[in-house]
Amino acid sequence: MHVVPPRITGFAQPAFASSISSIKDLMRIALAALLCLAAGAEAQLYRDFVIASADDVAPGTIFVSPTEDLSLQGEPVRGMEDRTLRVPAGFHVSAFATDIGKARLMAWGPDSVLHVASMSTNRGSQWSPDPDTTSRVLALPDRDHDGRADTVLVAADGFLWPNDVAFFRGAMYVADTHQIVRLHDDDGDGYYEKREVFIDNLASFSPGISHVTHSLLFDEARGILFVHQGSSCDLCREDDRERATITAFDLDGSNRRVWATGLRNAIGYDLHPVTGELWTNSNGHDRDRFPDGRNMPPEYVGIVREGSFHGWPLAFGFRTWVDFSVDEYRREVFPLTRQDTLLVDSIQRPVVMLPGHTGPMALHFYTSDRFGPRLRNAAFIALRAGNRGVSDGYKVVAVLANDDGTNGRVADFLTGFRPDPASSDVWGQPVGLESDSRGNLYVSSDRFTQAIFRVTAGPLLAQWGRGLPDSVLAGQRIAGEVALTRVAPDGDEPTLSADLSDFGGVAEVPLRSIGDGRFRFEGRIGDEVAVGPAELRITVRQSTPSGPLTISLSRRFIVLPSRDLVLLGDELGRGWASSSSRGAEALAIDGGGPVFAGQSSAAITAAPLRRSRVWLLEFQPTPPILTLGYRALRFAFHPGDVEPQEGDRFDVNIRSRTTRTVSLLVDAVRDYGLDLARKEWQTIEIPLQEFGEFDGPVELVSFSSNLAGTMFIDEVRLVVSAPPITAVLETRSDAVPQSVSLEQNYPNPFNHETVIRFALPSTQRVVLDVYNLTGQRVTTLLRGLRTAGTYQVRWDGRDAGGQSLASGIYLYRLRAGRQVMTRKLLLLQ
Repeated sequence: MHVVPPRITGFAQPAFASSISSIKDLMRIALAALLCLAAGAEAQLYRDFVIASADDVAPGTIFVSPTEDLSLQGEPVRGMEDRTLRVPAGFHVSAFATDIGKARLMAWGPDSVLHVASMSTNRGSQWSPDPDTTSRVLALPDRDHDGRADTVLVAADGFLWPNDVAFFRGAMYVADTHQIVRLHDDDGDGYYEKREVFIDNLASFSPGISHVTHSLLFDEARGILFVHQGSSCDLCREDDRERATITAFDLDGSNRRVWATGLRNAIGYDLHPVTGELWTNSNGHDRDRFPDGRNMPPEYVGIVREGSFHGWPLAFGFRTWVDFSVDEYRREVFPLTRQDTLLVDSIQRPVVMLPGHTGPMALHFYTSDRFGPRLRNAAFIALRAGNRGVSDGYKVVAVLANDDGTNGRVADFLTGFRPDPASSDVWGQPVGLESDSRGNLYVSSDRFTQAIFRVTAGPLLAQWGRGLPDSVLAGQRIAGEVALTRVAPDGDEPTLSADLSDFGGVAEVPLRSIGDGRFRFEGRIGDEVAVGPAELRITVRQSTPSGPLTISLSRRFIVLPSRDLVLLGDELGRGWASSSSRGAEALAIDGGGPVFAGQSSAAITAAPLRRSRVWLLEFQPTPPILTLGYRALRFAFHPGDVEPQEGDRFDVNIRSRTTRTVSLLVDAVRDYGLDLARKEWQTIEIPLQEFGEFDGPVELVSFSSNLAGTMFIDEVRLVVSAPPITAVLETRSDAVPQSVSLEQNYPNPFNHETVIRFALPSTQRVVLDVYNLTGQRVTTLLRGLRTAGTYQVRWDGRDAGGQSLASGIYLYRLRAGRQVMTRKLLLLQ
């Protein structure tokens, strides 16, 4: 059965009245309509979002593709003062040309001169052309091969809104907004004075019309010229059959036909260097949203074949229907037909999906060996825009995939145009991509900074080996690999060293060669290394006849504790100070009373106070400490000669710079073992989540009370581990909460199994997933409809394939209806 589109909240007219050719069609479509209507205005059909390979997702799944890490490092942009971009280690960035206007797509002309289409705008608006047709194609020769254009020459002018330029069989072709122009340079002076309209009547400017730029690509092997034509709107039914398509022509401009449809704005495309197939990207529609408010849909990258349909205006990604609960979309597209469902059913899997609203522009296959084997035949994509509210966009990414488009991943390659991901400040917008015969990559930016950047690879390149963890344990071993992907052929054998000073080690630890250009580092993390981020730096050196070569790799790990952090034992913990006030005598470490563990305990002697007053005992760390990797505050308490009275208070507080103080009164602490009537040691362990979410370091742990007399406290510590629990099981209680909640897993960290608890105030469709820190979903713990109640799910630390996961930090995310909640957990194998 074909279920036509989810999240429809109603029909203004018989939506499926047309294109019904049989009773069977009528029954199928009517059933689909009933399924949509059954969702209702409040309980719309659920839409999930995952980070997963396109090979693994089911039709209808909303997803973005997993990422890989190319170990980007900050690199000053040569020729631009105070500008820095991030590229892989050993790469460099320079300004190839500046002051070139609104630089769009590029191509190599005769004598290996780079040409770029440069738009002129009307009164500076990025969306409006100069009606005086002052746009140009610029030539940027680099005769001395110094990596910077010698001059900026006008190769052709008099265009309205040129987006692309190409050279084929001695002629230059320019994609203007309404036509393709063919030009010749008869006298060889570099200016193309002879011109003719090669293809006319392309989708062009008119009031309220969108997507009026065109891209062109010559496929000489198949004898085809491809021209992209975008949609006239955000999402609608087109009257012009060539809108939202890639249109094909014979190489002489004849035999005009639509090659592929359903492509809202396929600006970038290129031929795969091995298969010869056409790969393209496409910009998604605007008004759709994830249930948690994030923008969608994800941006498409896939293979285009003759007659293929790619979704617009009905669907996106891999057969995911558009959200037709958006009134404007429903008005523009309904009624739906049987042909619509057949078209959506025909959509093939994309190669990758990129984050929504990142605006993919040029797509360029890189065929050189210069950037190393990992990037050879990668599809580089320029992202001109940025996802609203998050840091995606304004960068160049590499799509890494098999030749047939399977196993697609995405890796950041050139970033830094938005220096602060939390800020909206942007200084460049990548559009065009080209590489030269020596393997250098050129990136055009058409706004804020109007320039072309040149990315080069040095003679020495290295990258981290795969499988490195995100986190490491204090006092434990750290190890991994580094691979050399390029070395100077005339140089000596490279040497590599690791700087482990952030981990309590030495600054020069030699790496050991293990063959095939791979080197291994090993070291031990100091017991006293602070919890939190620490940086590992690898330096690669090679001596050559022309001088020494040096590059550096850096990677941040999260150091996690491997043992409890003691605030108070036989003495104060290292780095901790204590103080008391308001009626409590100074803390006496050797109180002379009962001892819980070790040689002594601390006595607190408090004078009688008015019941509204309290005494205060504080523990302060220097410096403040992170609670990452700790799961509970534990202490031993002996009431001593305290006599319980009505109105007794015993508060426990943990405070950080960014977290409000949370108090646990006697009744709450009693739930964890406190009983003033029992004249014996009592162990009290309070999970840290009881104190709220910590976004910063802990500055203070305090106890306050109105109890009078002498009492004792011992073994105050932050607990790092707990005995494992067994079995993988979902259970439910009948207690109905006030709102959706997701608790911190317990124990955390865990090394065998852990429990995740959540609560539902009403019947909800629920998905509970686990992700690693690269955004890949490793398993789904629960999916489906659940009634109101409190649930707990036990997980044994295995992925969806039943394999044990590596130690590290993982995210578990609960989606209940439209609410999404995420927490971190720590797995220690």
